[in-house]
Amino acid sequence: MKPIRVIGTGLFFATWGISCIAFTLVGLPFVWLLFFQSDDREIWFRRFIGVFFRCFLRAAQWFGLISFEVSGLERLRSNVLVVSNHPSLVDVMFLLGWVPELVCIVKNGLFRNPLTVFPVTSAGYIDNDNDELLALAIECLRSGQSLLIFPEGTRTLPGESFQFRRGAANIAIFASVPICPVTIAMNPIAWGKHQAWWKVVGDDTPHYKIEFHRTWDLNQFEGTRSRKARTVTKELEIFYGEKAGSTAVCDS
Repeated sequence: MKPIRVIGTGLFFATWGISCIAFTLVGLPFVWLLFFQSDDREIWFRRFIGVFFRCFLRAAQWFGLISFEVSGLERLRSNVLVVSNHPSLVDVMFLLGWVPELVCIVKNGLFRNPLTVFPVTSAGYIDNDNDELLALAIECLRSGQSLLIFPEGTRTLPGESFQFRRGAANIAIFASVPICPVTIAMNPIAWGKHQAWWKVVGDDTPHYKIEFHRTWDLNQFEGTRSRKARTVTKELEIFYGEKAGSTAVCDS
């Protein structure tokens, strides 16, 4: 691994930290003042966060720290549950950067961090440790919005089989909305689970492939709700398992 890769990665995260502080202290308060009387205030916050993520990733690409391609956005419909595998630390930035209207289920720690509590609360994101998580997620979808969830509940470990929780399927079934699966591929592996920020395999720039796939209509699955949830979860595991060679690590 070239030292320049370590330096570049360090600059990536240092710039990210500084940008987050400036974004929280300056950008979001401005949006709050501009739209505090608007009924769509949360949507505007999410759009602003999306613009921030997208600009940051474009800048990182321009400086040669990462490269990426996003495809299949034309397949995305409104009022769906978006599910995705989660191979690296920055996956959510791609998804919210290109689909900023998504409501996101985020880690409880972000609601306790003084630098992140304001943006995640203002955007109407959902705490994954909330006792009313299922009800809040269903309410979000029934209101006509779209929701993002990582059904593994944590980052994907390359080479291991996908083990999805049934929560995502249950939410979609109870809310009567379709599922839009997204696959995220990267090569070389970087910023994965249990992987130090500076430990990047190889000397090449991490390249991401984000693909939105056709929407699944859950009416095609029969049985009781619990049986349908098991079936949908299993089908999702099979779907991602078939693409395991290109979702956890993509070919050059």
